Amino acid sequence: MGAPAEDQPPIAEEEPPPAKDAEPSDLITVRPGPVTSLTPEGEPVGDTPSREAVVDPRRRFSDQRIVFRASLLAFGAAGLAMVPTVIGLQQGAYARRVLGELETPSEAGARADVVSYEQTMNRMALIAGAASATSLIGGFVLLGVGLRGQKAPRRATVAPVVGGGTAGVLLRGRF
Repeated sequence: MGAPAEDQPPIAEEEPPPAKDAEPSDLITVRPGPVTSLTPEGEPVGDTPSREAVVDPRRRFSDQRIVFRASLLAFGAAGLAMVPTVIGLQQGAYARRVLGELETPSEAGARADVVSYEQTMNRMALIAGAASATSLIGGFVLLGVGLRGQKAPRRATVAPVVGGGTAGVLLRGRF
């Protein structure tokens, strides 16, 4: 860094601790603090925290990407939940066909097992179908929110202007 400013006291270094038989002397304690550079006028430069809130413009695009990826994840979950839905419907239909073939009284025990299996498969298809539909709706909502945030800026704006003794129309545009 440069030479210290005229109004700033020089930084003192700590002296080594005194010997046991010597008298205690005044010790100078150096405490760490923020490092600031000073202009020739004596004002701090650079290391002073700003009082303004600065928003990174890339943050908005990052948030939009997060929402878009969340919608893709919801669509993927909906597709994944369709697998047990289709399997449950197919296995439930198969169990109904098997029940049609079990008509003799000796097959009553097997019939109870097939009815239980059919109910289980129908329940699985219903729960997975509800999860798939919910995830699909959530994906569409997230996609809509993400796309709505990407509005194109208006090229021209017209607004009425009323002031002290004046009235008119304001036309504002961008090139």
